[in-house]
This record gives sequence, structure tokens and C-alpha cells, in this order.
Amino acid sequence: MDEIARFKKELKNALLQIDANTAKDIIYNRMADLPPYDRVQMVISPVLEEIGTGWENGDAALANLYFSSKICEEIVLNLLNGNMNGKEGFPKVAIATLEDYHLLGSKVVRMSIQSTGQKIIEYGRMDVPGLVDKVCDDGVDYLLISTLMLRSALKVKDLREKLDSKGCKVKIIVGGAPFRFDWGLWRRVDADFTASLPLMALEYIKRDGEPK
Repeated sequence: MDEIARFKKELKNALLQIDANTAKDIIYNRMADLPPYDRVQMVISPVLEEIGTGWENGDAALANLYFSSKICEEIVLNLLNGNMNGKEGFPKVAIATLEDYHLLGSKVVRMSIQSTGQKIIEYGRMDVPGLVDKVCDDGVDYLLISTLMLRSALKVKDLREKLDSKGCKVKIIVGGAPFRFDWGLWRRVDADFTASLPLMALEYIKRDGEPK
């Protein structure tokens, strides 16, 4: 087993046991010879993706994904000294819960993505008019929408129409229970992509931004 594979295995075990101290020791000390961004991209991100896939497949609890993301978010913020990707030319990403009172899913997504070093704006719970104003005023490039209830998911179509009417060129990525249960729903509400795992959304953003 090579060194990176060993670090990944050890970090995954620590995160699944919600052992923040061991996770910090692995990333800060045992991996000290690697540049900070290499630690994020080569170890932290792949491990979080594995844990997320385990949750999706029923092999891990939501609590595992939540606490793993929370631990890694803190580590990455310290590791990068708060210097998250937000420089000129980099896409601006935001997340909101659309007219839904269940915010856990949104928080898990935000922590998972931010734990990779990607800056993300968190709007919290918003209604359609308020979210349209925020997105347009902030010049958001990619908007992540998390929903738990079907009625909230269906409001994405209204959101898209109002964004388009204001000339806001933003791509909408949706996720949550309604979109997992009905795979074609994201197309019917005019979203650009659906992601069952947080890092799937980030991969879409990276691919979409590559030169065609």
C-alpha cells in the first residue's frame, strides 16, 4: 500500500469513528511533507466522497457524513488559513434551502464542498423572490438548491423563470429526497444538474468550467 492510500485509509477510519484528534494528527502531522492543497485534493476529498457513497448505498449513516464533513471543514479552513478559492475568475458558488424548514441537508452539502477548499456562500432558508434578488445581486455562477419536500422542489421551476426574466445567467444544481426518488424531476423543473452527493455537484462545476 502506497503512502497516499495509507493516509486515506487511516483518515477514513478516524472520520467514521468521529475521532477529530486522530484526523487532525493525520492531516497536520503525518502528511506534513505534502503541500496543503495536495492534502485536500489527494486525500481529504476522495475520503469524503467514499463516505458519501457509503451513505448513498446504505453502508454509512447520515451522521457519519455530517460529522466527517464538519471535522474536515474545520481542518481545511485551518490548513488553508481561510484562503478558500474565491479569487477573480473562479466561479462563485452559493447554496440555499428553498422554502423548506429542513436545513440539515443544506449544511451537509455546504460543509462537504467547503471541506475541499472551495468557498461557498450559504443563504439559508429563502423564498423565491428573495433568492432571486440575492443571486442576481451577488453575481452567483452556480446555485445549489437543497430540498426535502416535493412542494419545495417544484418551486425550482418558478425560480428558474424569475432568474431568466432578470437576465441572471446562473446554473442551478438541485439535490435532496424529491430528486433522488424521481430521477427525471430535475429536468422538469428546468435545473441544469442534479447531484445525489455533495461532491458530485463540485465535479459538475469543475467539468462545466473546463474549456470546451
